[in-house]
Amino acid sequence: MKLILLRITAKNMKKTITYISILVLGLWIEVSIASSETPEPFGRYLCNNPHFYCMDTPPNQDWIDLWPNDRQRDLVMRLNRTNVAMKHRAWIVVPKEIKKLSLMDISPFPNVIEDPAHDKIIVVDKRLQAFGAYNEQGYLIYWGPATVGRKWCPDLQSSCLTPNGNYRIYRKEDASCVSKSFPVGEGGTPMPYCMFFYKGYALHGAQLPAIPSTHGCVGIYTNDAKWLNLNFITLGQQGTEVKISN
Repeated sequence: MKLILLRITAKNMKKTITYISILVLGLWIEVSIASSETPEPFGRYLCNNPHFYCMDTPPNQDWIDLWPNDRQRDLVMRLNRTNVAMKHRAWIVVPKEIKKLSLMDISPFPNVIEDPAHDKIIVVDKRLQAFGAYNEQGYLIYWGPATVGRKWCPDLQSSCLTPNGNYRIYRKEDASCVSKSFPVGEGGTPMPYCMFFYKGYALHGAQLPAIPSTHGCVGIYTNDAKWLNLNFITLGQQGTEVKISN
């Protein structure tokens, strides 16, 4: 399958910076992502885009206070790649024309895959902290935020990056799915609607802080995980493909 999502156009500089092109509001825009030990929450590059603005988060308010409209609130939270309380964010990015936009208008993925393989696929882009679900005809039908593995996990004393590659969903569980490995030595961390694609790695419902935060799994909104689990994926040798890349 020929799948083109990103165009790398950067040179290494004193502070490692990568420029990528992503699709936002129908326009390909240049994005710089600086690598650091403590990554900044996703979305800062949009502060200078004419279609968006960035605002400091007001004290003692939450998402629902600012956006009582369910659709608009969901759109802003997905744009910021988070579903945690606003008190954990110093700033957020907001679309200027939020009343006119749909979720697909702010998708970071192409609407169509070039030369589709006539098979469903879930694309996970670690730099964009997002996943996209494409149908058999190669059309993007859904997308959502994602959090992936951290560079370093103190409890493991090792890197826990999410592995790149092409995989197939081979097992899934329902809302009661829990980890057998974490917390270390105990297990029991909730992994609702888990969908395993490689060894112990899975897509599953999780809290998303807008930075890489997992032990290697792909965490997504729980309602997104439920939708994929119940309505999109198939299992086995012909199970739904999962493509993970930087």
